[in-house]
Amino acid sequence: MQLSKTAKLLFLTLAVSARASQILVNNYCLVQHWITEINGTWNSNGTWALDSGVAYITPIVGKSNSLGITTKNTYWVEGRSVTGRMCWTLYSLPISGTPKLILGYSSVDGELWWSVSSYDGEPYPPKHFNITSPSGDSEDACGEAVGYEAKNHNCKDSNSSEKQSATAQAVSILRLSADPSMQVPADLIHLSRLHAPEHKHYLQFTTMCRRTYTDDFDLPYLSGTQAADPPNLLHPTSATWHEATRTKKTADIREALGFQNQVEEASHKLSSICSSDVAGHTEEVAECAARIASASAGLSRFWAKMVGTHLFNERRASAGAARRVFDVPELLERILTFLGRRELLIVQRVNKTMFAAIENSVILARKLHLLPNASGHLETPFSKTRKYRYRTCPGSCRRKWTSPFHLPGFKCYSMSRVPHVAADPGALNEVSDPENYRCRTIAAAVRPRKEGAAPIGARCRKMLICNPPVTEMQVYPHCCAYMHYEHDYVFGSQGFPPPVALPPPPPPPIQVLPPLPPPPPPLNAFTQTFPQPFQLPQPIPHPRPNIKPVTNKNGITVGDLLDKASELALAHKLCPFASAGHHDQDGNVKVSVQFATTVKLKEDDPAVKPTTLAPTFPLDDVDLSASMSPSDPASHSARLNRYISAKRAASDEGRPIPTFDEFKASEEDEHQGMSTDQFAALISSQQQNQDN
Repeated sequence: MQLSKTAKLLFLTLAVSARASQILVNNYCLVQHWITEINGTWNSNGTWALDSGVAYITPIVGKSNSLGITTKNTYWVEGRSVTGRMCWTLYSLPISGTPKLILGYSSVDGELWWSVSSYDGEPYPPKHFNITSPSGDSEDACGEAVGYEAKNHNCKDSNSSEKQSATAQAVSILRLSADPSMQVPADLIHLSRLHAPEHKHYLQFTTMCRRTYTDDFDLPYLSGTQAADPPNLLHPTSATWHEATRTKKTADIREALGFQNQVEEASHKLSSICSSDVAGHTEEVAECAARIASASAGLSRFWAKMVGTHLFNERRASAGAARRVFDVPELLERILTFLGRRELLIVQRVNKTMFAAIENSVILARKLHLLPNASGHLETPFSKTRKYRYRTCPGSCRRKWTSPFHLPGFKCYSMSRVPHVAADPGALNEVSDPENYRCRTIAAAVRPRKEGAAPIGARCRKMLICNPPVTEMQVYPHCCAYMHYEHDYVFGSQGFPPPVALPPPPPPPIQVLPPLPPPPPPLNAFTQTFPQPFQLPQPIPHPRPNIKPVTNKNGITVGDLLDKASELALAHKLCPFASAGHHDQDGNVKVSVQFATTVKLKEDDPAVKPTTLAPTFPLDDVDLSASMSPSDPASHSARLNRYISAKRAASDEGRPIPTFDEFKASEEDEHQGMSTDQFAALISSQQQNQDN
């Protein structure tokens, strides 16, 4: 692992006592390490990944145990010995293995030993380890450093007061052989033994991966001249260390910003001097002032990008109270929660601060329906209440839903599962209908955007259709598959919950009537009438295009429905089954697509509460009154009906469907030479034939 610019820390604490013997490893490095536990028989008990900020703890049992710390998940690497035989032994020489730092521990006398395996490079290249005393001029308390390659350096302990007093101030430092020109020593490993009262001793081992020059912030390390609290050393936590690091880093940033203030002040002063005539140095001073101003502007841009706005703006004494409040992210988020969805989308365009606050806030993302809400209750943000009102829940729930977020050409609404003509809503509850009582239908009507219209923004396209999110919605184009919410026909056949089956009425009592007298003979056999059995009106066959549902495993969004609607608008532009009201002036089909699905609500959802009001279903999204505006309505309507008949005939015969202009041209060619009255009479006769 190369020594990077960012400071990294791997902290290992060994705790040994009569009552509790545990070893604790905290990875304070910014990179992942791997830790392998080896027992006294040199067998591995397992290898675990040690991520940054993660602790590893294991009891100290027996002796000759060790932990191998590596930067790769390969403690035992297959290598070749001098005899050419393959081996997996750690100390076979020579062998190609993973560089590792070995930390040994034992329950006997609190023994601590360390070793470095560097057969295939250094554990922390490119530096080589060297062990010295804390001052760097004498041997350490663990013995003389005689090299690498499986040579252990032991540091035993005893409970004698004399040994305690000697080692309480002794700290063994394993120091890098740094470049002598370096002013700041690069301490890599600190090995210390500190004693606490009641003859409990704590062994602490700290590994630091540090830069060999001035660092971003100082890492805490042990010193023989400083008093330390053993319990704090015994149980270091990543949260405590990171908090101290952030505090120190914040102080350094404030200091750097103070230096920048000095630079700016010097620049202003130098500029004022340059405004007067400085004999012989005018150009030089002006160039110096320009360089200072350029450097100051560069520093301002750097700090604006790298640090929080509240730190960057602390030195701006001229900033107003509102500016200082907005620079605190928590206050800004709290203020923005009082805005509506439309206002949030407008505010995010004010500046980068507002955009970052909305972009990084989970609360505001849920308010914009970019994330599911925490409660899991039903909510549809695109409800339109001009034509209808909700009847699924009373009181505050309805008031919250009657403030929709309007998107052009897009409407989403929720309605009750059962039509109001089926049964009394008060009779539908968890007892009479336990399976489907909490099911609700979510429907959305989408009309594709016209050419040249302003597109819907990317953030609005990412909004969820409803909460809780739905992952699949059925598709019904209005031109050929819109059935006006006939639950027994459309929803029941598409997997939606069927309506509640009411108990059949009791059969009428059987009455025995006397036989009727025979009818009189007819006067004329040809005028004899035969009884016709009563037949229920049959539904008109309606085509069902095989359209795949819209799916999204993360939740259906507005963009998913808009894309599907645009796709169907192009495919159904010449749909032969569209009625006259679904055609525009040019004869093209005005495709409006219906999307529907069902959700099962939670038991505590306000929408589950029964109401005494029957649901009112929304009307068709297509406005038929505004669909036709010809100069001659009767002639245009008749021609449009003939065009629809021609499209259906072409579809049945397998011919290409003509456009409205092509149909008009062919009709004019067919009736060329006729006067207006003759053409009108022909149209009238054709209409009468169709009616008959």
